[in-house]
Amino acid sequence: MKTDYLVPEEDEEKEAQEEAHKHFVSLEFSHLVLTEGPTVALGLLSNEARTELSQSIINNYHKRLVEANSGL
Repeated sequence: MKTDYLVPEEDEEKEAQEEAHKHFVSLEFSHLVLTEGPTVALGLLSNEARTELSQSIINNYHKRLVEANSGL
């Protein structure tokens, strides 16, 4: 009989593989940004991902701007 669950060791191994894959993808994307430029790298993303990333950058910029001007 086949079971639909992983034993703890297999689950931990799968999580480790997923983390390693995320790390690899992020390094490759970083390399792409640095070698081809951010416009090319962003152009490869889905519209939803590009919008999410843009909003995050704008929000962080706005937060830093407010913090910088709060002491004036």
